[in-house]
Amino acid sequence: MSVKASSSSFTAPTVAQTITIWMHDGTKAYPIKEIVTTVVTPSTTAASYDSGPVPLGLVLPAAFSLYMSTSITTTAATTALTLSAFGADL
Repeated sequence: MSVKASSSSFTAPTVAQTITIWMHDGTKAYPIKEIVTTVVTPSTTAASYDSGPVPLGLVLPAAFSLYMSTSITTTAATTALTLSAFGADL
């Protein structure tokens, strides 16, 4: 998985916060990973916040799903984030 700043404002900084990854079994959700973001102010010479790959190291059963939550409210014009999960069917 990865986290990337995606504000609609080119120079909007990210905020320090915690993103919690939850595994949902269809009935209950369980926290499985936390990612701490840092303050990054993008510009023409500095890239926006990017966590890079964050390994989860899990096998997600077919009926399960992943949920993600943030500790700080994000908005499109200021602190928006895009979270992506990726994997393979083995």
